[in-house]
Amino acid sequence: GDSEPEPDLAIVRFKADDYAFAHPTFGDIGVVIEVAETSLAKDRRKARIYAAAGVECYWIINLNSDEIESFTAPQADAADAAYSQRQILTGDEPLILCLDGVQVARFPSHNLIPKVT
Repeated sequence: GDSEPEPDLAIVRFKADDYAFAHPTFGDIGVVIEVAETSLAKDRRKARIYAAAGVECYWIINLNSDEIESFTAPQADAADAAYSQRQILTGDEPLILCLDGVQVARFPSHNLIPKVT
């Protein structure tokens, strides 16, 4: 309702005016991505907000453990909004990006984890 989270990254649907006059709404968002190190607990709590809004896919790139938390299948109508599916992905495990129920990309999860040298 009155929440306006600011994710680290969002993949939004095409809009002709390129969102020049308004920020994307939850209906425009395909995927929300948070990169977490010190903000991990806060970013996990945001899952409830995104699920309530019906965001189809929410990823947390967990820099502490070099893994990705993938949340899908939002239960927005439930009294206690949440995602019904949560996966922890590491290494070469495939991260699958679906938009509107269609798989549009598949890549090893480690491709989203920065390499520290």
